[in-house]
Amino acid sequence: MKGFCERKFGSMFISGTFTKAVMYIMLLCDSIIAGYFIGETGVAAINAITPVTGIVTFFGDLVSTGVGIVFTREIGAMRKKRADEIYGQGLIISISIGLISAITIFLIQDIYFSIGGIKGEILD
Repeated sequence: MKGFCERKFGSMFISGTFTKAVMYIMLLCDSIIAGYFIGETGVAAINAITPVTGIVTFFGDLVSTGVGIVFTREIGAMRKKRADEIYGQGLIISISIGLISAITIFLIQDIYFSIGGIKGEILD
């Protein structure tokens, strides 16, 4: 008989794989649409910020996935007060990560673009 963690990993693995596949298809569609409407410069600009988007999404996914699992377990155990506390903490952490990410990106954007060799039309 499988334990809770083994069952949860299996279900999260399948759903996570599907979610990431859909995200990859969406990024591919963005590149195709940008290439069609705004040309290769648009595609280069999108690809220039894709690593940053991926990193920010990673931290957001860490919080949202964890909060969802723990919140659901607490609701299932009929501990609504604790579930509400977890939800509130998750919301605060998510907002904090968003603000920290935005400030960090704003502060290091010039360094990031210069290291990546992003200049000219692509930077504009």
